[in-house]
Amino acid sequence: MTQIQDTFLTYANRLFKDDPAHLKKVFDTIYVSKPNILKGIIQRIIALAKYRNPSCINEFLSMAEKEDPEKFKDPFFRKPFDVAAEAIYGYRDEYCKNKCFWRSLRRQKIGESFFEGSDRINCLECDQLFFIKMLSEIIEGKEYSEIEGFEDFLAAGCGLIKHRWNITSDSHGEKLEDIEYLKQKSFFSGGRYGNFKFAFQDYLNKYISYSIGEYLLKKDGNRKRIKKCMICGVFFIATDSKREKCYDGECKRIYEREKKRKQREKEPEIYC
Repeated sequence: MTQIQDTFLTYANRLFKDDPAHLKKVFDTIYVSKPNILKGIIQRIIALAKYRNPSCINEFLSMAEKEDPEKFKDPFFRKPFDVAAEAIYGYRDEYCKNKCFWRSLRRQKIGESFFEGSDRINCLECDQLFFIKMLSEIIEGKEYSEIEGFEDFLAAGCGLIKHRWNITSDSHGEKLEDIEYLKQKSFFSGGRYGNFKFAFQDYLNKYISYSIGEYLLKKDGNRKRIKKCMICGVFFIATDSKREKCYDGECKRIYEREKKRKQREKEPEIYC
């Protein structure tokens, strides 16, 4: 059964730069059955990301037009592709350098070199790496208010939350009950998706924000249980806040070998 923390942990641990198909793994923690339009956008994102070159957009459009000229004229046929292209190559035409709201902070946090050259990070990768930086600062013990961009990021999750009032009754009579739920499919209803720049990133960020926000709200001490494995670097939730390694068997073996090596160096007369 998927837990609330699975979404932000999967997002932090499966780098899109290593494999764009990791995006599907993130949405597997959100949807039991993905809407067809979402599947189409994800498929196009994965295909476009592999080229690491904005010029591939025109090549893809040209192939689609040749394959079915009449269908290509339909704006709803084009829309999933346009949303995907924006999610990956929204930085083109100097947008990243001159117009992106986050351009200064992210270049400072992630590193200027990540935004240069033919292998520069794309827009989805930028969002992901910035989140990892914030998550690392949470683990380091920084106050939330000191983590640049975190308050704005948390606000995104509020866009998913809706409330309704239900009339309920029990042995004491009737009362109003506040029900909180997620407006999960609203992005895909009425053809509204993609009507503003970076619509897909906005949608994904809402879920990542909601996932970590809900987890941190659960109880005092939850924050201290978010860890980064000292061996393999994976983010995980520890049952013990003092734990430094994840629960993978190989990491345990490496840890024990290193522990014994240090013991032998420190007290050779006992451990050799």
